[in-house]
Amino acid sequence: MDNSSHYLNYYFICLHYNRYNNICTHVSEPGPPDAVNASDITESGAELTWKPPKTPNGKIFGYKLACKPVQTLPGKALAQAVGTPIEFELKETRKALTELESFTQYVCNVTAKTGKGYGHSAQWKFWTSGQLDISPPEVVRVTNSTIDIKLTPVTKGNVSEYHFVVEKQDVAINDRKKRAAVTHGERRYENYEEARRLGLMAFLAAVVVDSSITAFTIGDGKNYSGFYNAPLQKETPYVVILGVETTVDGNVDVTYTRMQGDPIYPRDDQSSVVLLVVVAAAVLLVVLCAVAVFLFVR
Repeated sequence: MDNSSHYLNYYFICLHYNRYNNICTHVSEPGPPDAVNASDITESGAELTWKPPKTPNGKIFGYKLACKPVQTLPGKALAQAVGTPIEFELKETRKALTELESFTQYVCNVTAKTGKGYGHSAQWKFWTSGQLDISPPEVVRVTNSTIDIKLTPVTKGNVSEYHFVVEKQDVAINDRKKRAAVTHGERRYENYEEARRLGLMAFLAAVVVDSSITAFTIGDGKNYSGFYNAPLQKETPYVVILGVETTVDGNVDVTYTRMQGDPIYPRDDQSSVVLLVVVAAAVLLVVLCAVAVFLFVR
């Protein structure tokens, strides 16, 4: 019996009584809980579950759960200091975690308890999701087939791609302004050819794998990551939608934001017209001055 494991049941056949005797060894600290897992992960919560230890070494009286943030995205501040754990004493084999930080990696350790105290812990790591704080695209120039937009850099977040979506507006529908400026989730837009085939109002014009860009031209007729940035139709109302893709712990997520204000109508470049008017006015002024000087000299 010297090499026996703690709290294992041994059965002996007693020939005199022809029955089993159950012998139990001494209670000790339990082994680590089994099958620890995090599910239903959101930007502020997660569901942590586990099973009792495979080697309980005694009756399990409860569990201790300790979770702490260990890292987050560049430029993001945490309300809870990195490495500071939050602890729970539990009877159940699950715990709904709330008030977590978005875009943050947590490390959770769960330990079982017997009459001898807490034993070895089991660990699980996970990242929370999140929604980026992004600014809508700003229209800076319009021609008869393109829209130039300005982008505000995303400083808090691990940006992997920018998605540029063009949505043709139905002039008979005026309630589009009531939509939320930012949407979030797994929505994906079709490319230009597929959107035309399906009769969709919106299409993905470009995917740019460059997190440092600050400007982009919608409708320049080029291909970006296999998406055709088709020229826009003149005098047709459009809205530009910007999507920012992030990748955290292998999970891809996209946050969309729509341009503010009324739809844009591609038309002849008004800045060129204004420039021509200014140049013509300047030339006329020079001619009038020359004529005035000539008449004065005479």
